[in-house]
Amino acid sequence: MTKLKDLLIPTTVKDCTYDNTPIITRDLVFVDSFSRLNSVPMYKRKVKPTDFAFEHTLDSRDSYISQILSDYSYIDTDGEFYEIDMCYDVHGVCPCIHVKFNNALIEDMKTLLGQKSNRKGKILYHTLKFGVYPQERKELEEEFANFPDLYFTKTGKKFVDTTNTNFPTLSEYLHNGKKYVRYVSYDNSVDWFEVQPIIWRIRNWKDLPQSINPQGTGTAKYLDLKSEKALLGLHFHDDFLDNWTSYKDLVGDQDVQKLEENCSLWQNSIVRGFLNGIDVNYIKNANGNPAYSAPSIQNFERNNFIKSALDIEISDFIKLENPFYGKDFTDLD
Repeated sequence: MTKLKDLLIPTTVKDCTYDNTPIITRDLVFVDSFSRLNSVPMYKRKVKPTDFAFEHTLDSRDSYISQILSDYSYIDTDGEFYEIDMCYDVHGVCPCIHVKFNNALIEDMKTLLGQKSNRKGKILYHTLKFGVYPQERKELEEEFANFPDLYFTKTGKKFVDTTNTNFPTLSEYLHNGKKYVRYVSYDNSVDWFEVQPIIWRIRNWKDLPQSINPQGTGTAKYLDLKSEKALLGLHFHDDFLDNWTSYKDLVGDQDVQKLEENCSLWQNSIVRGFLNGIDVNYIKNANGNPAYSAPSIQNFERNNFIKSALDIEISDFIKLENPFYGKDFTDLD
């Protein structure tokens, strides 16, 4: 059986150290860079958050969210570029993936495809449902919050609370055919977020094969996808300044400045570690440059985005999205 995560294609992310040493990584999940979005108009750079992401960031306003990039920069809610001025700034994360063409996926893709149109009906872009993540806030009965185990069944799946620098896990609960996570905020209030299919923007629609896009050129080698909304919030790296003394004791005075500069690298970032399931304390398998290590507080090999969002059988996900699956009904319109 093939899982969604098995369809991900490693993507090259180029970075550069403080002394202009190039660093190349190969990542299954990545985020956009300044160079990729620099030529995109400001209004097209703006993104909205899911309810779950809004809860997990510090700077959401006016229905838009700042978007973290891979080259130590971010796009603010107005679409402008800025450099991250503090290592622990929290910004929205819009994961990007490249997905192999797969027969089972293509055969049932019609049920997973959608489109975004403006008020005049002009199609702005096409979308694809692929994977799941907590998204919409739901109002559930008050007693559910206090005694969840009496009303819900734990599925065994875990999601990560990225608002907490210790990155604790959130259990997924099943209730009346729907799945939720229970989130307890700093003031002990409880919110429920429904785990729903992720909607991705298809960025190479015009080049897809005609089995997917009847007018496609067929030159695309994979599906180029970016989440339509920010799915979560993360800080790019640890707060270096708060730990300055311990880092100084660790590496000595001479290397402190170098260590601080290394905290701006994508290869050592919390964002990369969480999205891909990497221990960013150590660069392994030559995927990056181990000479430019930087301290981190977390190993994401056990709990990460890929495991929670994309560790699903293709057939199970298609059934999840299509209640008429296997009943000679594929068109839900």
